[in-house]
Amino acid sequence: MSSLIEQFHAYVSNIIDSEGVYPAPGFALDGEGGLHIAAITDPSLAYEWFWNQISNELAAEVVFGLDRTTEAGQGTKFADVVTCVHWREGGFSDGKEPWGTAFRIGVINYQHEPRIVEPWDWENRFWKTRVSGEVVATRPASRIVLHRSDEVSS
Repeated sequence: MSSLIEQFHAYVSNIIDSEGVYPAPGFALDGEGGLHIAAITDPSLAYEWFWNQISNELAAEVVFGLDRTTEAGQGTKFADVVTCVHWREGGFSDGKEPWGTAFRIGVINYQHEPRIVEPWDWENRFWKTRVSGEVVATRPASRIVLHRSDEVSS
């Protein structure tokens, strides 16, 4: 597991209070190893921050989390979780398909009182599906329009 993910988990574990995890945390590691930490006070802007980190071409790895309340049937251990999106340049497999393997969705199950913070859960099907949909829905549209050569008149 990457050092960024370990640092992020430790950070989230330390900021949990009776209100949950706020502001939404974001970590970005630049290509030179510098760590940039965001405290996103408007959770609706978390995905915008995330995509900006990726598209500015300076980030080598990014993770952010959103505090959520759970319901029965979501595969969680407690009433609260932090759902996280983790992106790494080059992906998480052999790097041959970086777009398809560049993202991971993880969950940090937690309880404030008594304080319990579970290790990463990278296999939660409910949250993987839901958050993956959010990642796709918030992806900025490209402004580049491609034309086939036979469609362009000279």
